[in-house]
Amino acid sequence: KPETFNNHTAISLLVNTMPDLKVKWGNYIKDNYPDKNAERNDYIDISEISRHILHRIKANNTTNFKEFFIALENIFHNCMFHTQELMIIGFMESLQNICGWEEINYHKGFDQWLLPTSKKHWQELIKYWEE
Repeated sequence: KPETFNNHTAISLLVNTMPDLKVKWGNYIKDNYPDKNAERNDYIDISEISRHILHRIKANNTTNFKEFFIALENIFHNCMFHTQELMIIGFMESLQNICGWEEINYHKGFDQWLLPTSKKHWQELIKYWEE
């Protein structure tokens, strides 16, 4: 039986798909949560991952994007409802917003990596905000 992802395990799966993201994430957590028992805000935290993806796109470095988006698809198929919301509203919406600010084509620019469930959620977000 596949693992059922919660917010913590889902974020961990995504972060571990890219060595540079793993390092950046570790530094982000250390800098923002010096008290390891501090309550975390997953919606703010996951925007750090969105910014990293944007940074990599702007640098024309999409190494490990395939693995990242396969992990995202796996999360969608095996996660709790609140984790699905985090991936859609926290990660995807954040990524679309910052791509829009940076004039990066989020309408079709991610099609090469998005898998069916991820793509469905991605397009629903676009439709929601553009209606």
